Amino acid sequence: MSKKIYEVNSVFPCEPISKFLDILILKGFEINSKELSDYHFNEFKFIVNNKNSDLDFASGIKNLPDNISRLSETKFNCTCHWSIVEIV
Repeated sequence: MSKKIYEVNSVFPCEPISKFLDILILKGFEINSKELSDYHFNEFKFIVNNKNSDLDFASGIKNLPDNISRLSETKFNCTCHWSIVEIV
């Protein structure tokens, strides 16, 4: 997957977030919004949604990439830069 789609203002998210987004996109999710919330810490926030709304994938996510943790049923973050991926 091209990491260019994750870029904001010529800044790219960390590898764990990129890998997690790759997994979600392959499972039918799309990025609704993305922002670089903190330039200093390279901290991003991604909002993604499932194009297949009948598939409840968020609750079934069990094998997370290294350095990705679950904050809630639909919110995940990386432990290296505190970037957030939220599924809506």
